[in-house]
Amino acid sequence: MLRDADEEALPPLAGIGEVRSLVEEFSAVGGTRARLDPEGNFDDLPVEVTTAVHRVVMVALTNVRKHTHGYTGVRVRVDRSGIRLTVRGSDDGRPRHVPRSGFGLRGLSERVGLIGASVG
Repeated sequence: MLRDADEEALPPLAGIGEVRSLVEEFSAVGGTRARLDPEGNFDDLPVEVTTAVHRVVMVALTNVRKHTHGYTGVRVRVDRSGIRLTVRGSDDGRPRHVPRSGFGLRGLSERVGLIGASVG
């Protein structure tokens, strides 16, 4: 959990509305169509869960920009069915090799592991 002093110690609290804004900002900044498809009821989710969802989507969108070439569309699906919550990101581009330079997926796995979830 501990990185260096420059890294954010605590994540900002986020709800599903902030996830929607994150996807909309991706489109606005990069000009690529991005769509959020929420399915289910998110009203009673603890803020720790919605904040983790926000971080998952943030890392996914960052990785699209960083590791994908020629994409024209991005789709983020957040699906809640009972106690199960699934986040899926997809794009229509081709992978490109970029050397790993950060904690991206490893840090994300640690973060969602704290709430009893997993990245797969």
